[in-house]
Amino acid sequence: MFAETLAGIALVKSAVDGIKSVIGTPRDISEIADDIDKLLTGEQQIQKKKQKRSSDPFSVGSSPVKPSTPS
Repeated sequence: MFAETLAGIALVKSAVDGIKSVIGTPRDISEIADDIDKLLTGEQQIQKKKQKRSSDPFSVGSSPVKPSTPS
């Protein structure tokens, strides 16, 4: 599961790097669309892993801490 999350993060980083590289340079629309598709796919993978981890009662991952409100 950890390796899959890292793969999702790497996919997002790769896509962002690809998008950054095209700013100011003419590229084929399909290449830009491919970079955006990779970005969205990586983001979906990360969100699925987060959701799966938060629903697992035996997960050792960190759970969000709700801030206490002063009374």
